Amino acid sequence: MSTGGNDNTLATRIDRIEARHALNDLVANYFLRVDARTYDSLADLFTADGTFAFAHMKASGRAGLLEFWQRRIANYEFTYHYLHSHVITSIDLAANTATGIVTGHAEHAIDATCVLAALRYDDQYARENGVWRIRTRTLSTRYFLPWNEMASNFREGAVSGRPKDTKK
Repeated sequence: MSTGGNDNTLATRIDRIEARHALNDLVANYFLRVDARTYDSLADLFTADGTFAFAHMKASGRAGLLEFWQRRIANYEFTYHYLHSHVITSIDLAANTATGIVTGHAEHAIDATCVLAALRYDDQYARENGVWRIRTRTLSTRYFLPWNEMASNFREGAVSGRPKDTKK
């Protein structure tokens, strides 16, 4: 992990540890707030020019993020996001920036059907006035399938990244 220099003073080491904890809280709060549908507090986790991208969709700025979440999350009867890992790939304390990769899964209810998704977020963070926020978040999914289709779609190779079974 890059730390933005070789300064190994106690103060810098503590700042690095505090940054890691703040970034972990930031990621966990994203999941909690998206599930609670508290969009204003969710937008507060992003910088003023923050961006969220997924597939062919992209939202930027507070107003754009709010509109995106209100429109997108409204399609689901509920969502439950579960954090699996958060790897902080770089922290530059002098520049107040960091990057990370978040993995998890989410359950979504769509038309009374529970859908499971494997998630990966590629994040860029910025510290503004001492507070870490998400600058850019790019979501990719490994799969997004109803529970009752998981086994057959895995066998059929319909899951992203899995080759088709050619031995049939």
